[in-house]
Amino acid sequence: HRLGAGAGRFAANIEYVRAGGGQRLAMRDRRRTLWCAGNLTAAISTTAVAGSFMQDGLSLFAVMSLILVAGLGLDYTLFASRAAGNTMETKETGQAVTLCMISSAFVFGMLWLSDVPVLEHIGSTVCLGALCAYALARLSQRRLKR
Repeated sequence: HRLGAGAGRFAANIEYVRAGGGQRLAMRDRRRTLWCAGNLTAAISTTAVAGSFMQDGLSLFAVMSLILVAGLGLDYTLFASRAAGNTMETKETGQAVTLCMISSAFVFGMLWLSDVPVLEHIGSTVCLGALCAYALARLSQRRLKR
């Protein structure tokens, strides 16, 4: 049976990662990799600590929401690190990431206002995490340029 073009590319990518290509890709720019990992860790940690203080500990739903915070934080950090060199690209990327953060914080802020405890925990965790990840990515972006 024959694989389609998309499935074939997917299989080739999996083979590349399995063969160590992902590690080579990550090690191509160690400073950027460490910067992204540090920002992501700080955003998740800060969100978890703030959430546990605000909600008398972290619920299972809040912990699962930290996965979404990790995804948002990774996106914000990668886009901020990618645009660290070019001024026009930095401005455009910054505007796009800011718009994404505003929409994420607004939507999950609305969930935070819910009377349903599950939705409240998910909303508060992701809203705080999005704000924290964005702030860390933007504030530390200047340090990456150096």
